[in-house]
Amino acid sequence: MRTQPSSPAPCPSDLQLGHAALDEEHRVQFAMIDAVADAVASGCDAAEVNLAVSRLIEYARAHFLSEQLLMERHRFPGREGHAREHDHAIELLEDLKRRHAAGVTRWTLDSIHLLRDWLAGHVRGADRSLVIFLEAGGSEAPRA
Repeated sequence: MRTQPSSPAPCPSDLQLGHAALDEEHRVQFAMIDAVADAVASGCDAAEVNLAVSRLIEYARAHFLSEQLLMERHRFPGREGHAREHDHAIELLEDLKRRHAAGVTRWTLDSIHLLRDWLAGHVRGADRSLVIFLEAGGSEAPRA
């Protein structure tokens, strides 16, 4: 089981935004989602799956904070909606983790694919909008 990505898998070209830091963080996130999928598919026990999910949540929080600081620094006009998407993703992950721990549900490859699909959609939409804004120099001067 991969609970941590050793070398992030390449992302499809439509998920490459041309922003080195964001692209690398996205590659790591996808690799971590794949590690959860590997744990589930190989029948790892609940503790191992929970560890992989916990690591994914921790990394997602750090990545989202990084993006939010970037948006704030450059006064990205869509930052509030973008941040709400991040909050929603963390709530979803935490809820799935709680439900799994309580025995209400179990991790399935379908639930993991939903997470992967959400992240891909977020990168293609909200994150691409942010990178386009940054590449254009933004509409407002960055904060010092």
